[in-house]
Amino acid sequence: MDEWNMDLYHCLARERLERIRAEAERAALLRDIRPPRRPLRVTLGTALLAIGRWVMGPVPDWTDEVTRSAPAASGGTPTSR
Repeated sequence: MDEWNMDLYHCLARERLERIRAEAERAALLRDIRPPRRPLRVTLGTALLAIGRWVMGPVPDWTDEVTRSAPAASGGTPTSR
């Protein structure tokens, strides 16, 4: 009788191990299929830029005229022609 119990334990252990291996193989396939994640620094940088734009608010229409008539930083001449 004791030998039958050992055989039963071996059979149950083998089935469980097969199930675990199949699940690990499926998880590996899903991991390979999934597109790569964006790095945390990229996500954080994008969020900081969006927050900055939100804090600054909309750009007024008159800023376009000011930037065209202002002297360029490098040459000191107006950018409008």
